[in-house]
Amino acid sequence: MILRPAALLLLSALVLATPAATQAAEADDPTQQTEKDWVDDRWTKTEIGQFLHATIETPRRKTAKGIAIRIGDNSEATVCFDTDLLRYSAGWTGGFVRISGQRYGLMGAVAPDGKTHFTTAPQPGWARDNSFKDPREIKHGALPRDWAKYKGFYRSGNRLVLSYSVGQGTVLDSPWFVTAGNLKIFTRTLERQSTDEQLMNIVDVPGGTSASITRSDNIQVAKLNTSEGTFAVAISSDQSGAQLSVSREAINLRLPAHNGIAHTKIFICKLSEAELPNFIGFVKAQKTESLQELTRGGPTRWGEPLMTKGVVDKSNSAFAVDTITMPYENPWNALLFASGHDFFSNGDAAVAAIHGDVWLVRGIDDKLDKITWQRFATGLYQPLGVKIINDKLHVMERDQITILHDLNKDGEADFYENFNNDTIGAGGGHSYTTSLETDSDGNFYFAKCSENTPHGGTVLKIPKNGIGVEVIATGFRNPNGLGMGPRNELTVADQQGDWVPETRLDLIKPGGFYGFTPMHKRATAPTNFDPPLVWVPRAIDNSAGGQVWVPEGTWGNLSGQMLHLSYGRCTMMLVLRDSNSPSQGAVVPLPGRFASGVCRGRFNTKDGHLYLTGLRGWQTAAVRDGCFQRVRYQKELPLPTAYTAGSDTVTITFSEPLSREVAEDLESYSAEMWNYRWSSEYGSPDFTVTNPTKKGRDSVQITAAKLQPDRKTVVLKVPALKPANTFALRYDLESEKGESVQNSIYATINESPPKK
Repeated sequence: MILRPAALLLLSALVLATPAATQAAEADDPTQQTEKDWVDDRWTKTEIGQFLHATIETPRRKTAKGIAIRIGDNSEATVCFDTDLLRYSAGWTGGFVRISGQRYGLMGAVAPDGKTHFTTAPQPGWARDNSFKDPREIKHGALPRDWAKYKGFYRSGNRLVLSYSVGQGTVLDSPWFVTAGNLKIFTRTLERQSTDEQLMNIVDVPGGTSASITRSDNIQVAKLNTSEGTFAVAISSDQSGAQLSVSREAINLRLPAHNGIAHTKIFICKLSEAELPNFIGFVKAQKTESLQELTRGGPTRWGEPLMTKGVVDKSNSAFAVDTITMPYENPWNALLFASGHDFFSNGDAAVAAIHGDVWLVRGIDDKLDKITWQRFATGLYQPLGVKIINDKLHVMERDQITILHDLNKDGEADFYENFNNDTIGAGGGHSYTTSLETDSDGNFYFAKCSENTPHGGTVLKIPKNGIGVEVIATGFRNPNGLGMGPRNELTVADQQGDWVPETRLDLIKPGGFYGFTPMHKRATAPTNFDPPLVWVPRAIDNSAGGQVWVPEGTWGNLSGQMLHLSYGRCTMMLVLRDSNSPSQGAVVPLPGRFASGVCRGRFNTKDGHLYLTGLRGWQTAAVRDGCFQRVRYQKELPLPTAYTAGSDTVTITFSEPLSREVAEDLESYSAEMWNYRWSSEYGSPDFTVTNPTKKGRDSVQITAAKLQPDRKTVVLKVPALKPANTFALRYDLESEKGESVQNSIYATINESPPKK
């Protein structure tokens, strides 16, 4: 059958004449969604656990990298620990945190919920050379490594033990809360090992009226009087040289040098003068405690795994799409907005959810009838990437790479190790950190969405040893995915918006600038940008995910090819690089529609299948909160496998021998081309190539079609072919077997070779 031009126009309107296209046409257009479509407060009803890693709107400037920690036998209080400055930025009672329902709770900072009892200034929690002056130029990011460094935390029951270095020594630090009559007392237990003399800040209150130190039976109590009441700090220590000091604005603690392990307990209370004797009496009755037992793994928190039954696709389609059913209904109201995954050496999976959980998934086999989901970790900061290396689980949080360790092998993470937190983040509402990939040398790569910091809008590299961070490329708006090819090809896809006229898929070169001018990171704003590998029209991808390569020797005619994932359209597509100019290419939509906005793809080496995770956010056609789905290649799909743009020709090689009669009939093809305008406006209309100021598209005449002797390659004569942001070619062919070969190719021609 030969499609006539009218039929080709209908095909264009539907994007693809496949079941996937029909579903897409029936779904609501995600580009027409508005803010009201994304208001959802279900996260406020989730049992998060004892802690939440987030940006927290603490009273004296927000804590960009904070951990809100519930403390007390009944979780009566909360403290916020600043992992950049190693300080407790605030402590409060009455609640945990308030979470907005805006955009599923994923925009903006969380806020303390309750009555604030103490705060500290946004400065280092530990002094260097007796100074607390902040050495950071922009007041964001971690302290210099030789000053202090956050290492992670241990979880044991309802206790957390923070681990960090100060100078050459190490510190374990565990917060807690107790009541004694009417007194509400925050405590910190410190276990310091092999340290020099150190000076730490405990609380500070601007505008204090008087200060004093009281000693009673070897108990030191520092008092700081303010208009809001009296702050009292006491210590008990097995080091006789530990000394409190107090001024009208701060209470500090000097700890002497030592070679072994020393224990100190700090008590913080806001009280009246009449309550001071009761406070001192309480402190006298307390003993220092060792924290070592809390660093070996505690009891399980989340109980037995949940079981689901998957759905195996019984169709005979080229791509079978199986669903590994997620436990959407669970005892903790945990949300399953899947945001990344990877596989252990035994084939089990780890799946992250953007609201902070990581699940271990077992039972992934041919039948999928007994899938178990174990809640492994919680409280992470919007994880959007997972990478397992030598069975070590690395998670890309918004502000750091965390390695999750199960110390006692009970199926739950006990040590959340900070592998690297050198990325500078200010906690902006949309400043996500996305994907996590490694090159052949083991170095890590990820993308940081735009914000006004040195790392905003960049692609970043972290060495395999976890020390340091390097900017690889700049000029990104809000990339939601990247990929790493078998020959270390690094790709990134950015989202349409201001300075990004359309979704663009980039092949990254070191030092490149990729179009989003506010994130150029240069002394002078560029007047041009590195062109993309391909512009992806919004009709097939209004919002991009990541990329994944088909392993060599698998998936038949797709072996070694790049696949691009669409978060917005919940689909995937084939990426072809121009055979003559590998810096430009084309995309071909593939059949299949996924339950949510797919962002991450991984091939499981145990079975050779592709697994995808996706989530519902804004401007996506997702029908579920999240998905974990498997794509099995069952038979060859007639597809283009190679593409080349010449000076006045387009050459396409297909996977199947074609019917010569249909392939050489000009009625089998239609084409058009258009450009976009790079500007500060949001997105861009289509502009004709022949007249850059005219909105619209150019129809492109194909004057000849010749099937080559291999019977798979068609050479199209296109006299008016020019460099264009998008060259769209639609074809309706037949294979020699009489099968339909019908699809569209969307190519970018950054440059065309000179005519011979």
